Amino acid sequence: MRAIQGLQLWASRLTPPPFRLVQIGSAYWQSRALGVATELDVASQLGDDTLAIGVLAQRCNVVPDGLQRVLRLLAALGVFEEAQPGHWRNNRGSAPLRADRPGSVRDLVLLHQRPEMRAPWNDTLASALRLGRPAFEVLHGQPLFEHMATDPALEEAFAKAMAQVEGLTGTPWVDAIDWRAFHRLLDVGGSAGDKALTLLARHAHLHALVIDRPATVAAARFLRASETDPQRSAARARLSFHAADVRQDALPPASSAKDVFWLSALLHGMSDADALQVLQRVARAAAPVGATVLVMEAVRNEEIADLAVSGMDLQMAVCTEGRERSLREWQGLFAQARLQLRERVPLPMLAEIMVLTPL
Repeated sequence: MRAIQGLQLWASRLTPPPFRLVQIGSAYWQSRALGVATELDVASQLGDDTLAIGVLAQRCNVVPDGLQRVLRLLAALGVFEEAQPGHWRNNRGSAPLRADRPGSVRDLVLLHQRPEMRAPWNDTLASALRLGRPAFEVLHGQPLFEHMATDPALEEAFAKAMAQVEGLTGTPWVDAIDWRAFHRLLDVGGSAGDKALTLLARHAHLHALVIDRPATVAAARFLRASETDPQRSAARARLSFHAADVRQDALPPASSAKDVFWLSALLHGMSDADALQVLQRVARAAAPVGATVLVMEAVRNEEIADLAVSGMDLQMAVCTEGRERSLREWQGLFAQARLQLRERVPLPMLAEIMVLTPL
């Protein structure tokens, strides 16, 4: 991704600045075209077929001319393919939008296209910057996760989207750690337990306890009950849930040094104060038996702006009090929580795994 971003940056420098600024300013045209095509489930409607625009529009319950224009823009971006004039099929770019395929990112796209998630960017970002508060909170009157607890549809959409993160990043973290050293995974803020299930399916000796908010656990149990993958269904018997607000409640203690606490993309959505409280609770739960703590997060480069990490950093500011942190900032939090950074495990993705031990 960083190599691709480097090429894009190089190409953008060849574009006259006024034209480039207009491109950036109108980029939401592309975003909304993708969002509409995803909402209409065009990729699933096409499946493995090539369909005339009239047939496809009928299946999607829209007017052919408008759909043709949407797909033409997306095709120019490499998403969908016009096999011949007015006849459309999926391609490599649109295949991950199919709901019926492993590795789908459809629910991830849909989450970011929901009005609740788009409106803070569109309507309240400038005023939120003046107030020094998250734009989501300014617009909706309460923080993201508190709002989700009162909105079951958004809660379910969020859980489904988090379940598809692997379709975006892959699972390099599964092979980056020697999981044979552990017997139980305590997945702190593990949402629907998808990462835990991925591990359990690969390691028959492991058990996992997913710890998350009560509303998240309720949604997760519903999703897990409908599990269709045979391998993951078998692993489901070794997965359990514990309802707790990890920012406020004590965590289940480790029972042996073979336990490992796993915090994946959790702390970047929290303020420094909340992240420190979570790390302190983890340290207290791990320290008596010397359990290991694994934190998988992006580490922001303080010298070079990375497009993907910088984008996520601003998304955190829009929706939460969190941020993408530098190594210096991570080490400061770990020291305050009485956790020692023992090792950094690089991954071929935006994040890395930081291996910690309690002091």
